[in-house]
Amino acid sequence: LGGPSTISQIRETIKAHHPVFFLFLKQKKKNGFVKSVVRKLNCDDRIAIVDPVGLSGGLLLFWDSNVNVIQVQKKHFYIVVEFSFDLAPPQWGIFVYFSTYKHHRASQWEEMANDKDLWGDNWFTMGDWNDIRTEEDKMRGIKRSNRSLMGFNSFINSMDMDELPMTGYQFTWCNMKSEEGLVEKKLDRAFASFTWNQNFPNATVSNKVKSSSDHSLLLLDLGYSKHKGNARFHFDKRWIGREGFKEVVEEAWSQHSERTPLFKLKEKVKRTKAALLIWSSQIKSKNQHNIDILTKKLEVLREEKSDNYWVQWNETRNDLNAAHRQEELYWQQ
Repeated sequence: LGGPSTISQIRETIKAHHPVFFLFLKQKKKNGFVKSVVRKLNCDDRIAIVDPVGLSGGLLLFWDSNVNVIQVQKKHFYIVVEFSFDLAPPQWGIFVYFSTYKHHRASQWEEMANDKDLWGDNWFTMGDWNDIRTEEDKMRGIKRSNRSLMGFNSFINSMDMDELPMTGYQFTWCNMKSEEGLVEKKLDRAFASFTWNQNFPNATVSNKVKSSSDHSLLLLDLGYSKHKGNARFHFDKRWIGREGFKEVVEEAWSQHSERTPLFKLKEKVKRTKAALLIWSSQIKSKNQHNIDILTKKLEVLREEKSDNYWVQWNETRNDLNAAHRQEELYWQQ
């Protein structure tokens, strides 16, 4: 969370995908620092934090102002949220970060399975499970026996949950080592109950590369057309200093309407929001264009794995992090 390019990458993700919830794992910063970061992201008190124990664990979850959060529960390795939005029925989201130690995971599996009935029938869960289901879920590294995979798969069966399909690259974690030392695994996944799958039959998970982490970013799309609607308006205070902002607002606000004062006010606000949405989509800086190009290059490199893969990956990753840092500095001016 404290990486110099992390905030910029979060902002880019929010702008591109408008997530309802955003989960950080391995969050080891103190609460004061975490809350200052969340304030920068305009989330304020819409957060839930599970503090790390020593050098392990730690979760941060924040959510959009348009979601109706009914209740939040926290355990040492997951955050549970009951929520609703639009016309969708109330549901539960369980955001997890399992231990890297096998014997700890086993007790966590048991604890989560015991809590399952508290969430009713309509729930999904996603995060870092720190385990794999089959030998095909890893590339290189120590071979896993079939017996060593039984525990995680038995837990999944006991939860009566199905894994949601994932698009994009097949692995979600990389040990960031070069050449023959490189190991990749599918540690991050999303599952859902039978009822939830019936309510959201078109839901998918996409795997997005993120240069600030050894884990990919997973995006859960409910495939729920009513939720998507028109582009959601969110005022970014950083716009105020940008060239053209004042003119866009003045032009939209000055348009005349022959209605009641209250109706005219509503129309002015509506027109100004629409004008700002169009304007903001067209003001990409040079750094933002560079970020787009470098991100796409990382995606291609990750898929192709050429002979010079690691050198190109490292150079591109460093360039992308630098571009994000420049973007963050630009907005701080």
